[in-house]
Amino acid sequence: MRKIETILVTILMVLGLLLLLCGCQSEAGNQEQSTQEDVISQINPYVIKSDIKSYLTKEEEDSFHQLLDAVFRQDEDIELSSDYDSNLRVLSALMNNPYYYFVDSVNFHQDYKGLHITYRYSLSEQNQIKESFENEFLSIINEEIDPQMNQLDKVLALYHYFASRLEFDYEYEQQLYGLKDEEIINEIGIFEAFENNKGVCHTYTFLMEFALAQLDIECLRMSGTLQSNEDVSHMWPVVQIDGAFYHCDLTWDKNDEQKVGLNYFGMTDQERFESGIIVDNMVDESYGEVVCESDVFQVLRGVEDYEFEKNKGSHIITLHYADGSDQRYSTQTKSIAE
Repeated sequence: MRKIETILVTILMVLGLLLLLCGCQSEAGNQEQSTQEDVISQINPYVIKSDIKSYLTKEEEDSFHQLLDAVFRQDEDIELSSDYDSNLRVLSALMNNPYYYFVDSVNFHQDYKGLHITYRYSLSEQNQIKESFENEFLSIINEEIDPQMNQLDKVLALYHYFASRLEFDYEYEQQLYGLKDEEIINEIGIFEAFENNKGVCHTYTFLMEFALAQLDIECLRMSGTLQSNEDVSHMWPVVQIDGAFYHCDLTWDKNDEQKVGLNYFGMTDQERFESGIIVDNMVDESYGEVVCESDVFQVLRGVEDYEFEKNKGSHIITLHYADGSDQRYSTQTKSIAE
């Protein structure tokens, strides 16, 4: 009898040990799954429009950082340098930064060595908007971007996200009609885009520019007018992917039902012209000539929507066509996968 009891106790002990081990393995697996490495740990607010950065000195970049910090504190009178031209360049960097939206008006002091700034919001309101915006942007990047993604993966992921999330705001477009691009820039707040999920072509462009800057991917703003009506302006990103520049118009690639096509992604200069746009280069000449001549993405024309595989780091996306057919595409080889 004692022998049977000893055997039963031994069996129960073994079963208990097995259950404990299974529980530990399950918990470890869940913990590993939930602690996926973030791509970035915080938002960098000190982004400078790429072509402006090309002509700033290190001292002027430092001055821009100090000026933006002053805006975050809502300083009203800010001292700059004794060099008026240098101060203009620093101010230009600020005016092309998303956080310039907090500024209501800005004027040089009489001696042109400083600025007087007024603000749109109270300091507490501004801090709340800034915190909410940065938290959401941080979440978007870390949820949409996998650490194993290559440059093309990252661009395509954000291209799809912003195009599918935002509805085009035709009412707002009418309010901006007739304004010059430099005037429109002051009126576009990408913070508001997350509140109402609406925007115009400038909004899509600014969102892509700011997001890609967080990932150290070069993105330029390009603008032009419709060939059919030169009174109608348009803006889109030009993105550098693996060393080459491409026109990437997510505004025009947005379809109904949250679908995002690729007919205007990775366009050459010729394709941009054939799409009905007269390009008005907004890039400062100090940056150098920007030429989009690689036609490697022409294979994507006709795509109605696309999606990443469950493993976003696999460098494979599924292309969906209007006729219902699908194809797998490799972002490594930039070609249809076998």
